[in-house]
Formats: sequence, structure tokens, C-alpha cells
Amino acid sequence: MDLESQMNRRRVLQIGGGLGLAGLLAACGGDDDDGGDATSAAAPDTSAAATSAPASSAEGGASSAEGGATSAEGGATSPEGGASSAEGGVGAITGPKLSLDPSTEEGSLEVFDWQGYDDKSGAFWDDYVNGPYGQSNPLKFTFLEDDQQALAKCAAGFKTDLAHPCIAYTRNWADAGLIQPWDTSYITGFENIEPALYEAAVWDGQVWMIPWDWGFSSLLYRADKVQPQEDSWNLLLDERYKGRISMYSDGVTIIKIGGLINGVADPNKMNQEEIDASKETMIRAKPNIRSFWTSQTDTIAELVAGNIDIMYAWPDAFFTARESMPDAQLTYMQPKEGRLAWICGYVLTKDTPRPALAHEMMKCIPGETSTLALINDYAYGAAGATPEIIDKVENQEAVETFGLRDLEAAFAPGVTWPEAYIENRADYVKAAEEVKAA
Repeated sequence: MDLESQMNRRRVLQIGGGLGLAGLLAACGGDDDDGGDATSAAAPDTSAAATSAPASSAEGGASSAEGGATSAEGGATSPEGGASSAEGGVGAITGPKLSLDPSTEEGSLEVFDWQGYDDKSGAFWDDYVNGPYGQSNPLKFTFLEDDQQALAKCAAGFKTDLAHPCIAYTRNWADAGLIQPWDTSYITGFENIEPALYEAAVWDGQVWMIPWDWGFSSLLYRADKVQPQEDSWNLLLDERYKGRISMYSDGVTIIKIGGLINGVADPNKMNQEEIDASKETMIRAKPNIRSFWTSQTDTIAELVAGNIDIMYAWPDAFFTARESMPDAQLTYMQPKEGRLAWICGYVLTKDTPRPALAHEMMKCIPGETSTLALINDYAYGAAGATPEIIDKVENQEAVETFGLRDLEAAFAPGVTWPEAYIENRADYVKAAEEVKAA
């Protein structure tokens, strides 16, 4: 299997821009940035460009620091106004209570999603496709490019029933008046989803995003060529590897990493002084960075070709790279400052004419079929990963390497920093652009 087919996945550009809605629209060109038209069925009349993204092989690999993976401060951070308990968990979910009848709704269920999550790429949605509405109301996918583009496109008038943003953007979708909360009482098995995966999307007692996929971000390196002085993000500053590093281009990520190297208390809550200091740290790292990547597919190819030895990566990159270079000693680092992490899921658009069908699709997420497909195919965490389902995963090496069996341990304080809503996101992005321009 070639790299491109392995990497037909969704975890690509997360160009962070806390720009406000007008800035988002200007940055993305409103609704005029209709790139590719790849869809699993006939696309709606507008389609976002699809991008390459990671997948994983069924083969596994080893990770440093016992392969554990975890989260800072007890899990995902709630946006301001979020409802959480004194212990840091989700408060009581009180509504809404909808009256839903999928048999009365017409047309295909429109899904605005990342490439590789459609019903033709895996068994993710088989329970819906093979269920009572799969033929009369088939799923129809349009591919988004990144979180910022997806938000701007829908704000400019693009119509869809569901969209698949990452949790740090949920508040932005709600503030723009684009989404409505879910009635989780309709989603069979929702009670089995760990609240840590959706607490950042809960406020006013309502759940605004149904989580599905989550994973970690760290440095992947060739241990046969790279000998870090310690497991730390400061490997980016090591002059021994000048020109041998590829870093993710996302502005928020760049500044978060600089902040972690500098010892900030929380990379999701950096003030301007901390952002400026992070910028200076990453400017020091820049001579060592060969490229700022936007396609993990291409970057893995660079690693395989021997052009780089260190790359910022998501979990599936570890398995994909090892399949292509089995003799290399690959390590997925557990930095002392903590890995970064992302949590993504589905939002329900405010004006959808098919809310009941959307809830039917969401019933797949806690299910065994969807969960096994996500972990086996991509080595990502899945919201429906109960102990009983985890035992059935083929890729048990991924389960152990990335701490997928025990989410509480995986999200232990100080070892991983899940993404969260960042009010001053634009300041992060501006500083990162100055890093890249330096």
C-alpha cells in the first residue's frame, strides 16, 4: 500500500485563527473557496477542497515513556460559561428534549466532514447505512479543509445537517448562531462516553458536540539517528539536527509548543507576554526546521526518504512510517512538558431539516462497529471505547502505545494538553506567522 492511499484521512490543517467571524470569512474568502469536489455521493452544490490526512497500518510500534498519553488539569477545558462540577467534570445535562421522528424527514443526510471519515472509507457508519434509513436517506459527504475554513463556509451560507469540527471551535460555532444542542437521550450508549471527551462542549446544561475521535500530537523521530538529551519539546532547539526537522504549520500549535518549552502553566491560556516569549523561543528553533508542513502525508514521505529525522506527528503517522521503513528505530515521544491532544466530534446545524436523522447517525458513535473501525484503521481514540470493545481491537499495540484503554489515566494531569477554546487565538496565530517570517 502506498503512502497516499494509507493517508487518505482527515487530520490535517487546523489553521487556528481566533479572528472573530468577520476575520474568518475574510481569511477564507467567504463561500468562494470551493476547491475539490470529492464526496461519497453526489455532492451538494458547493464542496470544500479535500486534503490529505493520516491513516494507520494494522502494524504497531513502540513509544517512549511507556507509550502513555494523558491530559492536563483533569481533561478538556470548558469554555467560559461551561457547566462543570466542582470536581472538574460535566454538570447535569438538562436539555433540550426534542420530539424526533426520522421517518418523517426527507432527503439525504448532509455531512460536512474530513476526508477519510465518509461511509466509503471505512465501516464507521455501517450501523446507519445498513439500518432503516440508510437507503431512503443515504449519507452524503462534502469534505472540509480545516476548522477555520469549515466555520467560515457555513457562516457564509453553506448548508449541511452536521459538521465535524474539533472541540476548541465548538464555542465559535455556537457564538455564530450556526448550531443547536443535541438531545443526548436519543443517542443510545451516550452514557458510556467519558465526559472528559465532551466537557469543553457543555454549557448551560446542554451538549453542543458529540465527540468521536481524539488523539495525541508529539515528536516522532528516528532513534537510530537522533539521541535527545531528554524527552522534551526542546529537541526542536538542538543544533545537532539543523535542517532535519519538520514542524506542523498551525499557528496555535507552534506557539503552544514554544510556551511548553518555556514552562508556561497552561498553553491554552497564554497571555501576551507568554505568547511573545514563545515566539522568541520558536524563532530560535527555526534554523533547525526544514519545513512547516501542511500535509502529514508529504512529511512522512520526507521521513521515509531520509530527508528529515524528526517530525511533528499524530499517532497514525507512527504506524504508517514504520510500515514503510521497518528497519528504522522510530519513537513517538512523551515530552516531559506533555503531549498536545485534540478531540473532535459532530455539531448539529441550527436550521437542519433532518435533526432526527442526524441523531440516528450519532447512534453509531458509541457503537462497536464505529469504534473498532476508528481504532483499527487510524490508531485514534474513539468515544465509544468501552473496556469490552477495546478488548476486540485488532491493533492492541496502538491501544497500549497511546493509552486508549484507560481514558482517565490517558488524561492524567500534566502529561497531555487537550485543545480548548482560546479566546485570544488570533494573538497566537499572529505570533506564529512572525516566527515563520523570521
